[in-house]
Amino acid sequence: MKSHKLFTLALAGTLAVATSCKKDLLDQSNPNTIPVTQYWSSADDANRGVIACYSGIQQYGVYDHCWQFMAARSDEFYSQSPYVELAVFTRFIQANNNFFISAYAWNDYYRTIYRTNQALNHIPTITMDATLKAQYVAEARFVRALMYFDLDSFFGNVPLILTESTVTTRAHQATPAEIEARAALYYTVEAQAVEKGRILYANS
Repeated sequence: MKSHKLFTLALAGTLAVATSCKKDLLDQSNPNTIPVTQYWSSADDANRGVIACYSGIQQYGVYDHCWQFMAARSDEFYSQSPYVELAVFTRFIQANNNFFISAYAWNDYYRTIYRTNQALNHIPTITMDATLKAQYVAEARFVRALMYFDLDSFFGNVPLILTESTVTTRAHQATPAEIEARAALYYTVEAQAVEKGRILYANS
């Protein structure tokens, strides 16, 4: 009986030692993602970052789909849809703040703005060709200006975020005049572009 108890205690002790671990064992980095602090380090990173800005334009709430509904608020066409929320939406009546069109647009436009702000925050710190760096910065500014121009057209007063945001960021609500002035500044581009389809320079 005594030997059985000793064996049980020995086994329990062995298991305790074998299964014990450091407190940080579960605090592992995801190998499939690169932290922001490690990513922005080369010209290739800058190029991919700008491509991510352009990729935001293809999101559902931007130019993939929702722009068609947003255009119904302009003079281009109007909706005769029997879908009540859609019909009143195109007449500038926001009966439901969670209406999927405006919700998708708001989320996806600001997601793209976040990407441009991150690019604009980190690209200037990268050691790379100065001309190429200026081009990438100009492209990110242009995409951000385009996003704000549309948000101004759709919603009027919107939060103006010009830095890389965090969960604690609280942006002020900008007037259409502020948005339009900033958008007009970055829409000014050089006549010649090194690469077709990409912006070379924008006023800073």
